Amino acid sequence: MYIVKVRSTDSGLLSLEATFSITVEDVVEATGIALSSGTIKENMTAPSLVGILTTLGIDATDRPAYTLVAGAGDSDNEDVDIDGDKVYLNAPADFEAKQFYYIRIRSTYRDGYIDAEIQIDVLNEPEPPVVRDMAISRPEDWPADSSLTTIDAFDPDGDITAYLITAGNTDGIFELDQLTGELKANEVLDF
Repeated sequence: MYIVKVRSTDSGLLSLEATFSITVEDVVEATGIALSSGTIKENMTAPSLVGILTTLGIDATDRPAYTLVAGAGDSDNEDVDIDGDKVYLNAPADFEAKQFYYIRIRSTYRDGYIDAEIQIDVLNEPEPPVVRDMAISRPEDWPADSSLTTIDAFDPDGDITAYLITAGNTDGIFELDQLTGELKANEVLDF
C-alpha cells in the first residue's frame, strides 16, 4: 500500500492537502494452457474428443473461456472445435496422411488472457490390407500350371501382404502364391 499527500494551491495562494491511499492488487497471470491428452487415435468417428483444456497458474475458481485464434501455430484450427473446455477433432484422423495437428488457443480468464500453440499427435492404428474383388474369365482348356491372374492388394500401413485361399478350392484346382498373390490353375480348366 502507498500513502501519498497532495497539496493543491490556487492563484490566491489558498491551499488544501489531501491524503490518498493506493492499494495495489495482485493480478493473477496465467503461465500456460495444457491439454489433458495431446494424442488421438486415427480413424475414430468424428467428432472425436482430443482432451480437456486447463489454464495454468490461475485461481481454481476462475472459469476461463477458450477460443481458437489466428497466429503462429494455427495451421489446423479449421480441423478442430472447442466446446467449453473440450477440444474435438471434427474429421477422422488418418495417420498415413497427417501425423500432427497444430492449433492456437486463447484462454480468457478474469484478469486477462493467454495464447498457446498446441500440438496434437495422431496415433497410428493397424489397418487391414485392401483387396479388390475380381472377375476372371479364361477359355476352356486353360493349361495347367499357368497363371490366371495376380491378386491386387495393398496394405495402407505399408506392411507386407500375404495371400491365402479361404474358400472355393475344395478340389485343389487353384494354387495361390502366398508372397506374390499369383493365382494359378493346377489342372486344365474344363467347362
